[in-house]
Amino acid sequence: MRDFGPWEFQLMLLRRMEDFQPGLVRDARAAMGATREHQRAAHHRWQQLLRSARFDHGIAGYRAALGLPESDAEHETAYGAVREVRWRLPYLWPDLRWCVLSAPDGTVWQSELVQVRAREPMLPSADPPPEPWSLVVADVAAQRVRHRDDTITSRTVLWLPSAEDTGTLRHTFAWGLLQEAVIDDHHPRERAG
Repeated sequence: MRDFGPWEFQLMLLRRMEDFQPGLVRDARAAMGATREHQRAAHHRWQQLLRSARFDHGIAGYRAALGLPESDAEHETAYGAVREVRWRLPYLWPDLRWCVLSAPDGTVWQSELVQVRAREPMLPSADPPPEPWSLVVADVAAQRVRHRDDTITSRTVLWLPSAEDTGTLRHTFAWGLLQEAVIDDHHPRERAG
């Protein structure tokens, strides 16, 4: 895919993050030598690819954009075999990888940023709240999570009790990376899990 590679892919990821952290995104664009116009063009191109009948929407599509993965392994789970493919993203977040979980045939189930090495899930503190871009979903997705909202493909929302019992912290992630953590006791209890 000549017009869309790792540089454009990371700019596309930044587009959704800009809704929450415009300052961090501006700094990231500058570090990549990119402009807002580059970012918009990358996002637009990704959307075109996703709508194209010729684009492979499985693992092969990510491979076309990101090149050879850093790792490609199959794991047996209680739900059957799961293929996990990870790519190093060369411009931002050196401790993170783009991870795609799929069926063995390449049908994508989930894709998001993950830690290079898994960390023990933690119960975040409200004082001080975790910094934006400091956590991924798996860092806080422990048994005490009350809700996970996947209604928007790129967004995940988790509600957790704070370590100080000062209320419930709402963690909003874009592409698996924390964007904000705020006190919010209005979580949808009927979908608790």
